[in-house]
Amino acid sequence: MPDEVARFIADHITSVEQLEILLLLRSTPEEEWTARAISESLRTSEQSVSRRLADLESGGLVASRPGSAQRVYQYAPATDALRDGVTNLSSAYTELRYKVLDSIFSNPISNLHVYAEGFRFRKDRDG
Repeated sequence: MPDEVARFIADHITSVEQLEILLLLRSTPEEEWTARAISESLRTSEQSVSRRLADLESGGLVASRPGSAQRVYQYAPATDALRDGVTNLSSAYTELRYKVLDSIFSNPISNLHVYAEGFRFRKDRDG
């Protein structure tokens, strides 16, 4: 896998779910997506998608705006370097999927996020 792809993953991608969200939005750059629509498309939790979208937005990879009922997101890299990074990542994922996945799972930041998620306190439905 090219070094620039490994660096991009280390700097911007913390999970496979986040990667799949990014690549979904990239595949339809003119379309706006809600977290619910993404979660239905990828068959994952809307709450998890919302967290991943917030991370992608803070990383300059997607943009959002208030929609009629929910916030909508669109693929919108803030710089040409980010756009090129996503293009290279997409190519690598197509050609070397197992190496990209291995890189994500071996990323220390990714591991830290997974570990931290286990300690996140959530309010239960009853109170």
